[in-house]
Amino acid sequence: MQIIDNLDIGGAQEVVHTLVKYLAVGNCRPIVCTLKDGPLRHDIERLGIKVEVLPGRRYGITKFPLFVLDLIRIGRSLAALVRQYEVDVVQTHLLRLLDFIVLFLPFVTRLRLVLWTFHNAKFELTPANLPSHRWLFPIKLYGFRLLYRLAAALVGGFVAVSDEVKTQWWK
Repeated sequence: MQIIDNLDIGGAQEVVHTLVKYLAVGNCRPIVCTLKDGPLRHDIERLGIKVEVLPGRRYGITKFPLFVLDLIRIGRSLAALVRQYEVDVVQTHLLRLLDFIVLFLPFVTRLRLVLWTFHNAKFELTPANLPSHRWLFPIKLYGFRLLYRLAAALVGGFVAVSDEVKTQWWK
């Protein structure tokens, strides 16, 4: 199962499209799960590949109790899909915080392997993501780097989409 934040037109989305196209030729039954529908959904479904759209996050961390309930809801929905499709491998793309939710799936399902895919070294974060709190950008970026490194032992593998991303990420 490929899990991606959205199916808008973009580089990571094209990576998912290409991956499932060629996985379907082999002995795999690829599935795409997204938290936001987009134009690439139709291209993927035309290949005969199932696309599941789950409701994404509705609350930010500033509404902490609702934020936690949101993460639990998404985790349960992902676990239900893993069980429904009898998924063995999950590969994530652009999930950021939800990458850590995916790490719990092997403990509550029969999932064998989680792979994290890095499309850039800044986790798709830009100062524009924090329009009223731009000063938080370096803190948030450092926090993500730290969390990813601490959780690295629980991940089955990492995929860097280029040598440049690999080099930047492990700095």
